[in-house]
Amino acid sequence: MSPGFFPGMTGAQYHADPCPVPSLSSGIAKTLIRRSPLHAHHEHPRFCAASRSATAPMEAGSVLHCLMLGRGDEYEAVDADDWRTKAAKERRDEIRAAGRIPMLAADLDTAREAAEAALGQMRQHPDCAGFFAPGTSEAVLIAQDGPTWLRCMVDRMPAEPGACWFDLKTTAMSAAPAEFQRTIIKEHAFQRAFYLRVGQLLGMRPREFLFVVVERKAPFAISTITAAPSLAVIAEGEVERAVRLWARCISSGTWPGYPAQTAYVSAPTWATAAEEAAAMEEDIEA
Repeated sequence: MSPGFFPGMTGAQYHADPCPVPSLSSGIAKTLIRRSPLHAHHEHPRFCAASRSATAPMEAGSVLHCLMLGRGDEYEAVDADDWRTKAAKERRDEIRAAGRIPMLAADLDTAREAAEAALGQMRQHPDCAGFFAPGTSEAVLIAQDGPTWLRCMVDRMPAEPGACWFDLKTTAMSAAPAEFQRTIIKEHAFQRAFYLRVGQLLGMRPREFLFVVVERKAPFAISTITAAPSLAVIAEGEVERAVRLWARCISSGTWPGYPAQTAYVSAPTWATAAEEAAAMEEDIEA
């Protein structure tokens, strides 16, 4: 395999890591520097074959992705009110064993309604025009950064050079920017920086990378959010450290966990102030 753009690669092929050597994805890179190399090693499909069960919210998000992108994980409706009956559970297990996502018929109807509503709002959004332009959904990019192989899957990548890239996020909570910005700071700014780095290594220069956040509950409101320059710089530094650390771990074959030293936890300011106030009150009463 050579670095490049792989529009026909399936999600299963991508997540299994098709690179010549264990490669770095955004999720693994984030785990690498925010937890430890040991955790990243455990999560990597080439090092740990243990399957990880998807949660119901994850499955709901995957189905909504598929409905909006026209590509993704296969799903199948189950005509049942809930999963409590033996028949419903057995059918759910059969569908999962076949590699598809089981959805209660009513939940699938809701997902379809959400997709239609979200796409309708996006068509009216001036920054989302590129989403509907000719392009590729779930576009796989694989690049080399020195000795390190990097990979990412862009939810929607327009064919026009330099066009904005899009990533869909779904939430059962609020998509309001004031609420969701905490998630952007904690999680998604890193993803943005990682994806843009992979693209740049392949000579791609998208003018922006937007997150389209979709609420999974009616009225299925959306917001578009991205990292401002001040946050982007921090995320780019984190990605740089992750790439360097991954190269060292791959080269050495060592995957350390947390530092082998005892951490001494200091009292927070509020606890010290509370204790001083309590002691002062006791002295006054005495």
